[in-house]
Amino acid sequence: TELAGRFTPRLVICGTSPMPPDQEPAELAACVDPKSLKALLVRQHKAAGKPPSLAVVEREYRQIRKAREIRQNLDGMRQLGAKVDYRQVDVCDGDAFGELIESVYREYGRLDGVIHGAGIVEDRLIVDKDPDSFDRVLDTKLLGAHTLATRLHRDSLRFLVFFTSVAGRYGNRGQSDYGAANEILSKLAARLDCTWKGRVVAISWGPWDSSGMVSEEIKRQFTSLGIEPVSESLGRWAGPPPALP
Repeated sequence: TELAGRFTPRLVICGTSPMPPDQEPAELAACVDPKSLKALLVRQHKAAGKPPSLAVVEREYRQIRKAREIRQNLDGMRQLGAKVDYRQVDVCDGDAFGELIESVYREYGRLDGVIHGAGIVEDRLIVDKDPDSFDRVLDTKLLGAHTLATRLHRDSLRFLVFFTSVAGRYGNRGQSDYGAANEILSKLAARLDCTWKGRVVAISWGPWDSSGMVSEEIKRQFTSLGIEPVSESLGRWAGPPPALP
């Protein structure tokens, strides 16, 4: 949204979720808070003769909330002047993601910059971590990054930004897989920046104060280490660094 308002660019937004419909049914749209929305879902299931479990209601609620967030974010970017093209893709699927990248070059003639922000967390202590979970966390960040590194036209690309985490540099309890994924991305960025014409950088974010992937427990761990949460206004700061106290 910050980029949309500042530069009014053409944005190709990639996500795993399908593009939601433009409008919700009236009864659903009237439910603007979690309590009323979940109550509606329960009533709908009962009316169909299928009383739902709490897990089913929660899953459907999260799907609706995600669809609303996608719709609101895309509409907000367009209202700020950006031209927005949403594509559904799993960045872990190298063939599908690579074809999407090539389709951007075919349709628009160029690709100036890329921001890679994909990532998941499945925090567990190493003794409790199973290999499949470890691979999922690494693959979400690294397979997509590998496709970008091999399919982007490096001579014309202006910038490639990887979103990484301070967990890659300092480690964090329960995040051995997440820390490893982020540090590998940071090393990849350093390597590519030495050989590519454009700028390649990894931004090692700290925990965000009011959004992002960090749970309250992880945020407390960072705070105990003296790492302050990043406010949205400071994280989007585009001017010179603010004066330190």
